[in-house]
Amino acid sequence: MLQTKQPTPAVTGLQEGQGEVATQEACLHSTVLVFGDSGTGKNTCIATLLKHGQKVRLLAADPNAEIGIRNGLTHHKLTPEQMDNFAAVNLTLGHLGDGRKTVSKLREITKQTTQLSAKQIEAQPADTKKADKIQLLRVADALDQFTTASGKSLGHVDDWGNDTWLVVDGLTTLSRAAQNSVVGDQLTMSQSNFQAVQNLIKLYILTFTNLRCNHILLAHADQIKDELSGSVKIFPTSLGGSISNWMPGNYGDVIYSYRDGDKFLWSNRHARAVGRSTLLPPGNAHEQDFLPIIRKLAALGNPLF
Repeated sequence: MLQTKQPTPAVTGLQEGQGEVATQEACLHSTVLVFGDSGTGKNTCIATLLKHGQKVRLLAADPNAEIGIRNGLTHHKLTPEQMDNFAAVNLTLGHLGDGRKTVSKLREITKQTTQLSAKQIEAQPADTKKADKIQLLRVADALDQFTTASGKSLGHVDDWGNDTWLVVDGLTTLSRAAQNSVVGDQLTMSQSNFQAVQNLIKLYILTFTNLRCNHILLAHADQIKDELSGSVKIFPTSLGGSISNWMPGNYGDVIYSYRDGDKFLWSNRHARAVGRSTLLPPGNAHEQDFLPIIRKLAALGNPLF
């Protein structure tokens, strides 16, 4: 588990021509969707927020989140003062917790499955006894009261300003948790259950993107048919193509993370990957650094409405 310290005040942006962070009272916020294959720097780039004086609040849903985050902290050689602005909640989504209990449950499900025909499996109703299937509720609990492993409470997520970034890692595990919340251990879903899971995922995405603080969602990539153009493009992976097509429109910046040899790059104008540009300038080979977004957000000033 990542160790956190008492956070110190941070601010939103940089003054023109200076490398130091300057105080900013604007309430405008940024929403960023970063997606790509594993090993393309999605976790590592989060350290650049701390490097530029921002506060980072990480909801670590992906079991591999900590390794990537630690790599970024090491790579960018953050100072203790910069690390003071980092806090994380380990949601441990995607598994049932205790390893022995998980293996025992896996054995039980496998045994039941081998005794059923394909039609019988398909006809099974959703699991209504979901005492261990409330993993997604941990996300809502963390938004309501962000409390680190050390017991430090950072309050309600909507009390944070736009000097703070809520980072959710990641969409794949969040989608699994939503599915688990609806159907439990069942191996198939009815159409109504499938729609319920999709609606649940949408509700969380809409909540993340409408907070007062900045928000970043990390996601894996998949090749999906674009419903508008009919071509096969690279989209963020979720539960079904309709969610993957719907999601980018809810984020101001949609960035494809990729690797070219030993270079780790961002693109919002990739030939095949979906992209969107609001604060990050259009480009196909950006350095993986949130500084341009931080600067542009600060330069926008106070909201008009």
